[in-house]
Amino acid sequence: MKHRWNAEMESGVIGNGFIRHFCFPILLINQLRCSIRVSSVAKESLLKVMRWGDGIAMNSLQTDFSTIPTITPWRKEPVRSGAEELGRKRAKEKFNADLPKLRAELLNAHFDLKGQKFPVIVIVSGADGAGKGAVVHRLNEWLDPRGVETHAFWQASDEERERPRYWRFWRALPGRGRIGILFGSWYSEPIIRRVYGATVNSELDTALDRIAAFEKMLVEDGALIIKLWLHLPKKEQKKALKKLEKEGRATATDWKHLKLYDKFIKTSERAIRHTDSGPAPWHLIEATDRRYRAFTSGTILLKA
Repeated sequence: MKHRWNAEMESGVIGNGFIRHFCFPILLINQLRCSIRVSSVAKESLLKVMRWGDGIAMNSLQTDFSTIPTITPWRKEPVRSGAEELGRKRAKEKFNADLPKLRAELLNAHFDLKGQKFPVIVIVSGADGAGKGAVVHRLNEWLDPRGVETHAFWQASDEERERPRYWRFWRALPGRGRIGILFGSWYSEPIIRRVYGATVNSELDTALDRIAAFEKMLVEDGALIIKLWLHLPKKEQKKALKKLEKEGRATATDWKHLKLYDKFIKTSERAIRHTDSGPAPWHLIEATDRRYRAFTSGTILLKA
């Protein structure tokens, strides 16, 4: 919120034109790489383009043209929060010392947002037991409650199933100058259906393409989308579920998902890679330590 992207660049008024003229040839040939041959001279000309937003020339030639990655026309290099399993922690003393400043800056940024003409959409996703609910609670605690809307999405209701798939999400989006926190989102169902074997990878990719197009539309309309993914190692997830079980909050579904941990990781990685973009990047947060998890989530929101 504090460093809002330039509206013209991020909505595509400038950026998309650059991409169409310079990156589209690579995208086109990448998609047709199985059926055409390209001369070394043509290959060199195509590869020596400027990567949008980076200022880094792609000068290295590929000996195997099939290794050139697919380029999404509206993509920039994503913002990262660091590695996901480095054992990151935030000491209690440091957390307590830094928290007042973070809260004050978040509130000031939130007050400034009220006069702006764009909404902020915060998606909180991640592994079971990773503390998604705790992060949602913290953000509501640190922000002005008058300008925050929080929505949790579980299974679709009968009313929602009778309407287009995205109707339930569309009606929950925040207005301009407000923040909407989504606990569960349009990512949940495609990932769960793939893990349970109800769909195959091609169907998952189709659903992810639809998500990417939906987010692109929101960004072009001015929305700022912040996507948080809370990662938890399998050992830590089991420990978290045992704690929840003692509190009477663990369900049979939670334990079933633990058994499917590897499938969830594989499918989630596929979803993140497919939908990670410059206008709507994923921020991967190591969620083992609750203070590090909360402080990092607040910092990402502030700097977005």
